[in-house]
Amino acid sequence: MLGKEEGGLFFYNDLGSENNVSVLNTIKRIDRIHRLIKMKATGSPSELACRLDISERMAYNYLNLMKDMGAPIEYDSGRKSYFYTYETHFTYGFFVD
Repeated sequence: MLGKEEGGLFFYNDLGSENNVSVLNTIKRIDRIHRLIKMKATGSPSELACRLDISERMAYNYLNLMKDMGAPIEYDSGRKSYFYTYETHFTYGFFVD
């Protein structure tokens, strides 16, 4: 069921995209945003969108999706960058014991 939360996972249609963006590409983009946030190097929303080669609206959609997934994201207008209010990790993939 795309576009809904299922088993704790959010699917790419949550971003409002009507094209064939794959779930893997969405995860990769979230990972890139996460790394930029960790470095406090996102820039303004429009700069973030340019860095990711997406629209500003889409950048907001990704940030909102990350917040929906539990990321404590805030924006610092003085530094012109997003940041995490708490130490945050993003992991994905399969791990074998």
